Amino acid sequence: MSQDALKVSSGQVCNTISNLVEREKHMLTNLDTVFSSIMTAADYLAILKGSDQVGIYKDLVVNLGKLTHEVRTNQVVLQELGETYQASLEDTDFRALLDQRMKERLQQEPYKPQDDQRLKDFQEVVAGAGGHTFVDEDNLGDEDLLIEDNRSWVNAKCPLSMKEVLDLENPVKDSLGYVYERSRIMEYLHAHPRGRKHPCAGVNQDIKETDLKPAEDVLRAKRRQRLQQAMGDGKEGTLGDGDGEDVFDV
Repeated sequence: MSQDALKVSSGQVCNTISNLVEREKHMLTNLDTVFSSIMTAADYLAILKGSDQVGIYKDLVVNLGKLTHEVRTNQVVLQELGETYQASLEDTDFRALLDQRMKERLQQEPYKPQDDQRLKDFQEVVAGAGGHTFVDEDNLGDEDLLIEDNRSWVNAKCPLSMKEVLDLENPVKDSLGYVYERSRIMEYLHAHPRGRKHPCAGVNQDIKETDLKPAEDVLRAKRRQRLQQAMGDGKEGTLGDGDGEDVFDV
C-alpha cells in the first residue's frame, strides 16, 4: 500500500471513530433524559410515601449509572484510539482492539455506585418516602406550597430580581449556595469576566460566571411543588391508601 493510500485509510478510520464518539454523546443525552424521568418518579414516591417502590427505582438508577459509566469509558477509549491510530499494511481488528481496551479501562476504573452523584441525588429525593420533613407554616396561602426545610440553597429571594427562589424561571446557584435568576446574574456580571463583588450584602467574596451552575435542587423543589399542586398538596396519604378513588401508579 502506498503512502498516499495509507493516509487515506487513516483518515477514513479517524472519521469513523469521530462519528462513533458523536454517537456516544447522543447516547449520554438520552440517558440524561431517562434519569430526569426517574427523578420525576422519585418526587411522586416522596410525596405519596411510596417506600415499597423505592428499591425498584434505586436499582434502575444503579443500572443507569453503570451504563452511563460504560458509555463514557467507551467514548474515552474511542478518542484515545483516534488520537493514536496509524494505518499500517497489516489488517487491524478494531472490534477486538476496542473490546480489549474497554476491558482494561473498566478494570482500572470500575463503576462505583457510592460515588455516583445521580444515585446520591435520587436517595436525597426519595428520603421523603421514609419520612422526609417539610415546613408547613400556618400563614402559608394556597399558592405557598410546602418547602423542604433541609433545602441546600441559602437565600429565600434572588437578590437581583427579588423574586422568590421557587418562582425563578431559570435558577442558577453559585459556589456559596446563593440562587439567582440566570438572566439577572448574567446581566450583573456582564463586562466583568474576572468577577464582581457578590450581590448579597455581607458576603465578602467576588462572584464569577464560572461559579454558576444550574440549581438542580431548586428545579426539583419546583417540580415537587407542581406535583403537590396537581395532587391537592400531597395530603392524600400513601400509595394506594385514602378514601378517594385516585391512585397514582408511579
